[in-house]
Amino acid sequence: MTGFLDSVGRRAIGIGSRKRYIRHVYRSCDMASRPRDLADRMAVRRKLDDGYLRETFTLPRDKARSKARDFLTRYPKAAYMSGVESWRELPGGDIEFTMRRLHSAD
Repeated sequence: MTGFLDSVGRRAIGIGSRKRYIRHVYRSCDMASRPRDLADRMAVRRKLDDGYLRETFTLPRDKARSKARDFLTRYPKAAYMSGVESWRELPGGDIEFTMRRLHSAD
């Protein structure tokens, strides 16, 4: 007799039992239901003790551009390894971005 074992170890035959098996496997999967869940899960994995200082800003597009430019002028990349770590556009049109830099220049 051909078939496979279902979630409780019984021999299962037919399409209906496969649907139960797939449903069981899908429920046990640890996938994010929303993009924000995935982002939160990845943020937890980030090693926070990597030597960088981070500042997060939420500003309108023009002010965000000038703030990033001022940050990079104040902390040049050559000395502080500064840069924009991440950014996203929020539904209202504002920009949320994170700048990072080393604690001090050597």
